[in-house]
Amino acid sequence: MNSVKEKKQDNTNVFSKMDNDMKNPCILEHRLALRCLDERGYNKDQCGIFFTNYKNCKTFWDRIVKDRKRKGIKPYLPPPTERQTIKDSHEQKAKVDSGK
Repeated sequence: MNSVKEKKQDNTNVFSKMDNDMKNPCILEHRLALRCLDERGYNKDQCGIFFTNYKNCKTFWDRIVKDRKRKGIKPYLPPPTERQTIKDSHEQKAKVDSGK
């Protein structure tokens, strides 16, 4: 049986992983969603746009990781210094694909 202290340590580990930009490319979106909740009395209905943005970010980077795994590109999650270039490249491709 886990003690309260062990559970607290487990939660700390989870949050430290989420709060690390090396492992969480959506750290900004995550923080904005949490700030919205804090400012609006934890009423999630008023923060929907922030959570949608966070979900979209996670979906995008999950696809990037899967694609890099399939292609054998390591690290699977690109380092923060490469992420903006990857995002820009995908935005350009999306514009071309949509005919804009």
